[in-house]
Amino acid sequence: MKVEFHPKAISELNAAVDYYEERSYGLGIAFLKEIQTGIEIIKEYPESWQKISLSTRRFLIKQFPYGIIYMVHEEVLYIIAVMLLNRKPGYWKKRK
Repeated sequence: MKVEFHPKAISELNAAVDYYEERSYGLGIAFLKEIQTGIEIIKEYPESWQKISLSTRRFLIKQFPYGIIYMVHEEVLYIIAVMLLNRKPGYWKKRK
């Protein structure tokens, strides 16, 4: 399955990695590894995670307060947001 990121999701991911790396050396890399693991799990079981709209789902990241907001269409996993869970819900909906 091909993976594509919305440009703003890439920005969110990079900002989170930078934030965690500034807090503690290596923590940003640990966060990035959790995101990568999450993407691999989603690719294997794309329909398994909580639906949050008609076409989107949310995968929760272990050990970090983040979720991957995604949709699957024609064998493409489209990452809409790398969402900090305490951020305003639904801020990403215009990205679809």
